[in-house]
Amino acid sequence: MLNSSDKAAQEGLKTKIETASKNLDTALTALLADKAMAADKIEQLKVFKTNWEDFKKTREGEIIPAILSGKMDVAKDLAKGVQAERMKKMKAALITLGWKDPEAK
Repeated sequence: MLNSSDKAAQEGLKTKIETASKNLDTALTALLADKAMAADKIEQLKVFKTNWEDFKKTREGEIIPAILSGKMDVAKDLAKGVQAERMKKMKAALITLGWKDPEAK
């Protein structure tokens, strides 16, 4: 959304973001409810979830409204600041869980 100034494209991307978020929420809930999941993995999932919830709140409450109102500089600052930090924490939790970072060399 940050790279588009077209309102229709932004709305389409917003819909895709909402769908992907719902899918992730569903998967995360299922993983956290899995009684066979090891305690250390549950802890990493909780770390991920805490950061994910904060990420979503900022995205939905601040970044998307800024984009839709044409305040791209505000949205970019949030994305490059607090959201980037949250993304690093989520990525670290996933790596601890065994995810292979496709960007790692």
